[in-house]
Amino acid sequence: MKKSNIKIAGIQFTGTTNIKENLDIISDYIDTAIKNNIDLIVLPEIANIVQIDKSLLKKAIDNDSSDFLNKLQNKAKHYNVAIHIGSMVVKDGKKFANRSYVINKQGKIISTYDKIHMFDVNLENNESYKESDYYNNGSEISIADFNKFKYGLSICYDIRFPMLFQELSLRGADIIAIPSCFTHTTGIAHWEILARARAIETGSFIIAIGQTGLHQDGRKTYGHSIVVNPWGEVIAKMGKEQGILYANINLVEVETVRNQIPKLKGITDFK
Repeated sequence: MKKSNIKIAGIQFTGTTNIKENLDIISDYIDTAIKNNIDLIVLPEIANIVQIDKSLLKKAIDNDSSDFLNKLQNKAKHYNVAIHIGSMVVKDGKKFANRSYVINKQGKIISTYDKIHMFDVNLENNESYKESDYYNNGSEISIADFNKFKYGLSICYDIRFPMLFQELSLRGADIIAIPSCFTHTTGIAHWEILARARAIETGSFIIAIGQTGLHQDGRKTYGHSIVVNPWGEVIAKMGKEQGILYANINLVEVETVRNQIPKLKGITDFK
């Protein structure tokens, strides 16, 4: 039988260009969150480093990335808490991968996911991003099975592709995570409405934890981390401040909503 209630803590912070500094920030927040008997701690996208300069990024990843992951595994084991590293920048051939890691309470990696949809956009204010220049995109859906619940993985720009979320829910995801480094420009316009839409469409809980503020590499992220229930109601949210977002998730709501509106059973192929 599934555990009905899951207590989560999302860590929203302003990531720096220094991996060790980010690890210290995250560790301090974990030390605080664990006092509230948390089951799962969720970090934002590119939690290990926010660095747009590719040469500096490669140097940092070569030196410090494995230590970041290992220490968070040890933290999970020490506190007997699951940790979702929303994503890390890791080496992947000649480019990088934007990779999520889900760590169980024993400190073991139980699931990984490489971001599928690359953020290649040109915004009206001359703000431009082309992730495909330095990231390889993933191609496989991933769900972490905690036995008591199933946890679907996505990353940031994936939020705009509802078919991914539909497939995660069809494969049994009760909760779907959207760790993000959402731009301030697009966040103001689309962040909350997209998170709520993905919850309504799938009948899943959505946990969307973001980076926030003005970063050392010059980018500005939106923050406003949010947790949405399967009915599309916001049950917890933050503003642009750094800190911890707490939420209690009642998994019974997933079954209740999916029974009320069984849209996943009514999916029809079109010609």
